[in-house]
Amino acid sequence: MHINKEPNYLRIIEAVLLSVLKLIFMSFPLHFVMTAVNIDFTDNFMKAFLGSAIIGTVVAIPVAFLAMPVAQKLVAAIILKIDGGM
Repeated sequence: MHINKEPNYLRIIEAVLLSVLKLIFMSFPLHFVMTAVNIDFTDNFMKAFLGSAIIGTVVAIPVAFLAMPVAQKLVAAIILKIDGGM
């Protein structure tokens, strides 16, 4: 019996898209609030907000993908410690 060990590309694409969309949905409201706090609703608000949100999202996407394996290992270690302690 031959077992296909190739990754399921649709699952990979789904995971990447879901991660990017989560990041965008979290990033834009955060940038909106921080821009409002920092410059208030001035004439330049939309320009400042969109610029900040786009730059922040472009920077956050690769950082999230680099940090995810570290976060997964950290969570696994915490869960193992909790499970081993009971």
